[in-house]
Amino acid sequence: ALEVGFRHIDTAQIYGNEAQVGQAIQDSNIAREELFITTKVWNDKLNKASFIDSVKESLAKLQVEQVDLLLIHWPSPSNSEPMSEYLTE
Repeated sequence: ALEVGFRHIDTAQIYGNEAQVGQAIQDSNIAREELFITTKVWNDKLNKASFIDSVKESLAKLQVEQVDLLLIHWPSPSNSEPMSEYLTE
């Protein structure tokens, strides 16, 4: 995709491919500022104990310092984690 001109990368923790996507980004030699990278936090990480560490893990796998868009993959997890748990100031 990068070879033919795509510049928006959309991945997620649950896809299990962040490390491979990160390696593809590195191998492409495309300047980071030319890419728009999105990833998503999965439901089991929507708590104060796991959220930040899961984002740091995603960044490490993607081999970037920041993503351009971080999303909550699904706002209604099966464990009924209240949104106030992970959407705070």
